[in-house]
Amino acid sequence: MSGRPLRVFVAHHQAWPGASGDAVHVWAVVTGLVKRGFRVITQGDAGPPGVAMIPFGRSSTMKAVRRADVVYVRVDGGLNRESTTALSWLARPRPAVVW
Repeated sequence: MSGRPLRVFVAHHQAWPGASGDAVHVWAVVTGLVKRGFRVITQGDAGPPGVAMIPFGRSSTMKAVRRADVVYVRVDGGLNRESTTALSWLARPRPAVVW
């Protein structure tokens, strides 16, 4: 990558650290992105080294979405309704979204 690293907001609803299932998947995604030089933002109280953490909640989710170049939404049983709602409220241009 050249220039400024892409800012990726990884939207999820699992707590850290990941012990099984979805949380392990999200942990692998965020640590992999950091290793590849992306600036990663995600939700929670504590997370992997090199990842910017924000609290869960509408306001912080909206701020993270606005700051991101790309939003990665972990789609599972919960569908992460808060993040998908936040995306729908944004005026264009919106960040790219990976589902």
